[in-house]
Amino acid sequence: MKPLFILLTVLSSFMAQAKNNPGGEVTPAALKSFSTTFAQASDVTWTAIDDMYKVSFQVAGQYAAAYYSNNGNLMVVTRNISSLQLPVVLLASIKKDYNQRWISDLVEVSDENGTYYYVTLEDADQKLILKSDGATRWNKYQKYEK
Repeated sequence: MKPLFILLTVLSSFMAQAKNNPGGEVTPAALKSFSTTFAQASDVTWTAIDDMYKVSFQVAGQYAAAYYSNNGNLMVVTRNISSLQLPVVLLASIKKDYNQRWISDLVEVSDENGTYYYVTLEDADQKLILKSDGATRWNKYQKYEK
């Protein structure tokens, strides 16, 4: 599963909160909010997505993406991570309960409610997407046949 598909699924609940910006240009409020929050960012690219802005960037050697409403509110920040960056309890759970599958995608999502993770696990026949409940356990999110 592509990280973009997972991210767009997560963001669907946030999109209703954003206001229309028919011009498609990034609003000064969103630009100011980003430059304040991520002052050290480089390789910055803005994209209008429906009623929000996605900004892809690099900070501290990692690539990330942030989503802003037109009025400059930071909605969510995402980044692809390695399994070694998962909380220990979550990684142990994957190794114990899903040892016959491999990790093909791992995304950390941070918003006003905290930080959670989406992991895509695969075997020869299926893709299984799990969403973390905080940093302690996984819940089945979606399942696909290959």
